[in-house]
Amino acid sequence: MSTKSPKRGDRLKIVLIITALVVPGFLLGFISIIDRWAKMPAKFYIWAVILLVVAIAGGVIIALRMVKKEMALAQLKSDFVSNAAHELKTPLTSINMFAEMLLLKLYENDAEAEEYLRVIQKESNRLIRLVERVMDFSRIQKEFHYKQESISEVILSTVEIFRAQLVELDVKVNSHCCCQPGRWSASDRSYWFSKSLVTFCQKNFT
Repeated sequence: MSTKSPKRGDRLKIVLIITALVVPGFLLGFISIIDRWAKMPAKFYIWAVILLVVAIAGGVIIALRMVKKEMALAQLKSDFVSNAAHELKTPLTSINMFAEMLLLKLYENDAEAEEYLRVIQKESNRLIRLVERVMDFSRIQKEFHYKQESISEVILSTVEIFRAQLVELDVKVNSHCCCQPGRWSASDRSYWFSKSLVTFCQKNFT
């Protein structure tokens, strides 16, 4: 069993549909009120017109804000993709260049060849970090899919994934979790959060 939140585009459609349904109904109600108030003083008509204008203006403002948010989000995605493509190209170019130099034996000694290899390794690690950032951004944009799962199992499985790397760094790993089972959570985000936490500890405390 799972639940998911509506996308931004879906929310915009819902607002527009509600506005399209409410405004005509409000107009019909307004006409009905006019029929009933035909013998009433003019001030009632003035207040009715003011209320109508406020209701229509409110619906238009809400719709415009939703459109503005959607346009800003689209621009943000476009800028992110453009920057990511540029940043991915740079390490790939370096890796390709130094790999060709090694294949063509364009080095004077073993020390220079090892330096090329170090550059390739450095750029490869940089490429991995960039790919992880793109994947994290993709996970953030995904819908929430909630299901009942054991948070303890998610955390412990994440620790086990990193255990070998931590042991190589001479880090003692003690994993214990007292989370109650059967919690509702977004599985992908639970794993991403626990993975980010372990990665942070690995980078800053080793």
